[in-house]
Amino acid sequence: MKNYTEQEMKAINKAVEEAGLEAEVVESLIKHDYVTINKGRDGKMYAYYFDGDSEAIVEVETLNVIDNNEAEALFC
Repeated sequence: MKNYTEQEMKAINKAVEEAGLEAEVVESLIKHDYVTINKGRDGKMYAYYFDGDSEAIVEVETLNVIDNNEAEALFC
């Protein structure tokens, strides 16, 4: 598994939870890059989950869930 910090793992877990998945699948999701840590245009780090159907974004520092409408401004 990738070397994520404790705070990054909290954000990853929250993003997976927001997507409606169980915590038991987190390692597999990380391994297959369904959930990653990315830097937004604002310079902040985000846990990003996407599987083609579901999407969830969580700011690493605050663990705030980011509205999908805000995603375009952060990453596109």
